Amino acid sequence: MLLKQSQVAPQEMSMTLLPGEEREIEMEVFEPAKGPLDLYILMDFSNSMEDDLDNLKRMGAELAALVGKLSDDYTIGFGKFVDKVVEPQTDMRPSKLAKPWPNSDPPFSFRHVITLTPDLRSFTEKLQKERISGNLDAPEGGFDAILQAAVCGEKIGWRSHATHLLVFSTESAFHYEADGANVLAGIMPRNDEQCHLDPEGKYTEDTRQDYPSVPTLVRLLGKHNIIPIFAITNHSFTYYQKLYEYFPIAELGLLQEDSANILNILEKAFENIRSKISIRAEDRPKAIEAQVLSYSGSVAQAGTFKVKPGQIGKFKVRVKASEMVGEQHVCSLEQGDKKGKMRVKPTTFSTALNINAEVLCKTCDCEKV
Repeated sequence: MLLKQSQVAPQEMSMTLLPGEEREIEMEVFEPAKGPLDLYILMDFSNSMEDDLDNLKRMGAELAALVGKLSDDYTIGFGKFVDKVVEPQTDMRPSKLAKPWPNSDPPFSFRHVITLTPDLRSFTEKLQKERISGNLDAPEGGFDAILQAAVCGEKIGWRSHATHLLVFSTESAFHYEADGANVLAGIMPRNDEQCHLDPEGKYTEDTRQDYPSVPTLVRLLGKHNIIPIFAITNHSFTYYQKLYEYFPIAELGLLQEDSANILNILEKAFENIRSKISIRAEDRPKAIEAQVLSYSGSVAQAGTFKVKPGQIGKFKVRVKASEMVGEQHVCSLEQGDKKGKMRVKPTTFSTALNINAEVLCKTCDCEKV
């Protein structure tokens, strides 16, 4: 039987460890040659990206051919962003709020436009109706858009068994946490990391919450198994060279000024992503350490290993119970810090090895003999 979905084995186990005790577990990972793929394109809709949008509209047939080449089971969706509709990010004069540029739509922060769908004809038809918008300052509010695309899973349409790719296309730098605090906009509360899309797909909290931080995006994209592909023009490329290094798996491509090469960037990025797997332990109790090794026992940088699609990769997970956490002995920690379920999983997978681990401490004199 030909497996078409990513697999991890084993998927469940339990262990108890004495303080300082260490164990190794063997783990197998399988990624199909052509697995399910969800591709969400998130595009900067400021006025300077007008020619980029026009090019994307003309790429319907080429885009269909590419996603068909990448996967036999795909969906594709689309979202757009500009920035917070508040000064100084946006020109708040009534005439500019109605139409910031000729033949443009009113400004907005983020809008989810096309839910992930296998119907490329419908996708292309809906995309043709889109018009550019505009704002004032150079950095854009793409971080708000990325966060909403990650946490609004049901509305975006991410499938639990698919590889999730988010293509982020812009020519501008980005606003990040604390940029929402300024003398004109006032101090905004921190982003609450919740989904805030209205029935029309519009982000509703852009003027009430700050932009998210870089660590927040790294954590949430990892939690929801979303891999970012940054397609950036030369104008702001250096900003994203630094940004993408924070993600366990991400790709970065230099976008031509009119986005004519966006499909080439996507294809190359997908090949790179499929050739490496980053495996990490999530939700570890404080008292438990975990490290993923190659089958030979070597440690890869940032937990990244080469796995050829269609083949089984074998790894080892080294689990250790700490003796000290900071200056505190492990047995004096709260029970919730000594016991819990951690998930060891590739960043591209929804399946994981779930390990119920507990540090076993001596509780009576009879155990201390």
